[in-house]
Amino acid sequence: MVERAQNDADASVYTLGNPFTTTEEKLEIERWYQLPMDLGGYSFLAGLFYYGSGDLTGWQLFLAANVVGIVAAMFCWFAYSRVLVASLFVLFGSSLVSWAVHLGVAAWFFTHSRPWLGGFALANQFTGGMAFSVGAMLFYQVITRRYRIHPKYAFLKHFYAKTYPFENNRA
Repeated sequence: MVERAQNDADASVYTLGNPFTTTEEKLEIERWYQLPMDLGGYSFLAGLFYYGSGDLTGWQLFLAANVVGIVAAMFCWFAYSRVLVASLFVLFGSSLVSWAVHLGVAAWFFTHSRPWLGGFALANQFTGGMAFSVGAMLFYQVITRRYRIHPKYAFLKHFYAKTYPFENNRA
């Protein structure tokens, strides 16, 4: 019974310190998982310009950024390419690039008498784009449900047929 409980816990909780994946696998998993969320955050930044000009409402901006994240997550699941995802992640997932883009957009809004929009750009960076990650995270939860393990473990199972010791003897 204790072993079953431990296996269920191991299957449900993914941490970077887990003993079930290698360092290289962890890097690939994070690129795959984070890229759609990063792209959703960048689409929010682009949408701020339309929002500021009155072409988008706040709800439309929020929805558009989440749709971009969901579409990117669908691409990452149904048409996964290690090289493409790694390349896009280097371009869009880099902390240095992210900070530079967010600070640049915020500075533009601050210098063009729209400080509240600059604040939104900074808030997006400081929160890691969490508001625009919801759609992609929900997509990953739904699409990996059949594996009955955390989506990050399911990624390796789906693309590389990896098996885990906690998959046996589960409740």
